[in-house]
Amino acid sequence: MHATMAVLLLAMLPGCWDLKEIVNRNYIASIGFDFVDNEYKVYVQLLDFSSIAKQASGKPVAPAQTWIGMAEGKTVIHALNNLYRSSQQQTDWDHVNSILLTERAMEQGIDQLLDGLFRFRSVRYTCWVFSTKMDIPELLGVNSFFNQSAIRTLLHSPHDLYAQRSYIRPIRYVDLVKSAKEPGQTARIPSLHMSEDTWLMNDKPDPKMSIDGLYAVRIGEKPVWFSEKQAAGVRWFEQKFDESPMILMKGTTTIGTVKLVRHTSRIQVDVENEEPVFHFLMRIRANLVELKEQLSEEELSKLTESLITKEIEATMTRAVERNTDLFQLEHQLFRQNNKLWKRLTDNGTKPLAISREQLRPHVQVQMQFEGRFWHLIQKQDNKG
Repeated sequence: MHATMAVLLLAMLPGCWDLKEIVNRNYIASIGFDFVDNEYKVYVQLLDFSSIAKQASGKPVAPAQTWIGMAEGKTVIHALNNLYRSSQQQTDWDHVNSILLTERAMEQGIDQLLDGLFRFRSVRYTCWVFSTKMDIPELLGVNSFFNQSAIRTLLHSPHDLYAQRSYIRPIRYVDLVKSAKEPGQTARIPSLHMSEDTWLMNDKPDPKMSIDGLYAVRIGEKPVWFSEKQAAGVRWFEQKFDESPMILMKGTTTIGTVKLVRHTSRIQVDVENEEPVFHFLMRIRANLVELKEQLSEEELSKLTESLITKEIEATMTRAVERNTDLFQLEHQLFRQNNKLWKRLTDNGTKPLAISREQLRPHVQVQMQFEGRFWHLIQKQDNKG
């Protein structure tokens, strides 16, 4: 009798009545924002997650499928909601991994875009954020090598490439939000471009994404674009720095290559003639990769220090010309000398005016040698 009643009670339990299969949802992997003809355009990238799971057991034999959706509206929320008209089934925002912004969209105000995304609480703050001058569908439609899914592209996994080539650091959504809240902050959003002349597949161009520069974005101001070469000096101000190559030049002659692998840096704010002076203090380790002529360890260190200093100064000069606080110096002043910051910015209502002479880099390089290079350096030092 007791056993019969237990079975009947179990049968009456509701169970997971609202459970839905994975295949019955649309999973957004990336969102793109543009602004055309006085309307916001929203693009989304849908990936076949079932094909991603199958890749663990072997390489796919056919190209991974990617769907791109587009909707428009007078506001960001209006455009996002218009996507549902033809989505066929419920849309899930929990797996958004990247956000892509055009220059036109950012010119409408980065705070407008952030406010729209805030309404979708499923979008996580760990998303990567990129900018672009290109049409968004071109970038969202790119797949990775070996028929792998777009989830293996630079748009979704930028940190892997940054670990090998630390030029322009990827930025997460939380960093962009922080720049909108912190006084004196200027966000640096990497700019994506389509590279069509690097890779071939079956003797045909195989376009792939690359980072060609960055946008300096500050709340209430228009974004300013810098090419990778123009913004090269910014990399020395990044706290998270893995490794970055540098060509050693004497005049117009290339004499070698070093790989800069570790660094510690900080900005110290002093006051001279009632104006802030920013001392950039950096220590860095460099591995010698190739050398075409014999130089002493001291000569190599001094040459590398000089090249890094010139790179910082060139970037600073370009930033000053475009009235852009590319190095976030105002925020450093806000933290280290708040009283002076309030006076010079009228309590944060106007940007800090910065001149090229106010930035003073102090670079110290420690060279590291292995194998044959170490013997060449020792030999040169003994001659000296």
